[in-house]
Amino acid sequence: MANNKTLEFEGLLLNHIFRNANLPYIGDATGLLASTAAGKLYISLHDAPLTSASDQSSDEVVYTSYDRAEVDRDAASWEDASSIGPVPGSTSNKLAVAFPACTGGTATATYFGIGTDGTPTAAGHLLYWGALTAPLAVSSGITPQFAAGDLDVTEL
Repeated sequence: MANNKTLEFEGLLLNHIFRNANLPYIGDATGLLASTAAGKLYISLHDAPLTSASDQSSDEVVYTSYDRAEVDRDAASWEDASSIGPVPGSTSNKLAVAFPACTGGTATATYFGIGTDGTPTAAGHLLYWGALTAPLAVSSGITPQFAAGDLDVTEL
């Protein structure tokens, strides 16, 4: 049973999802084409691992004014994941990703998700998730954010 991908295909797949790039070799000669309207991906914060989650609302943090952060699916927002990119078969955010400042309540985020719906607590489709390197305590006045390069996604 095959369960591994080549670095080339991992990079092409990530670039298709995150950078709205064509995915060659699939289907006819043109492959899977980029969307005419690239759209966005939505970053969410969570307080538990998302091991069996299929929707983005699973264990999502809640604080007053929380909203998912939107990131464009384009080359300006995500690193090149191709086999010639900085780290083959992986991508990361090129720009800072900020959530709204907390105006009330508290939450502790330990995981992040990347999905398809911008509405907090809406199911959407969870595409990727990962653990934060350290818990993020959110309380009034705190603006959760990821610096450029902090959101790493690797195909394995």
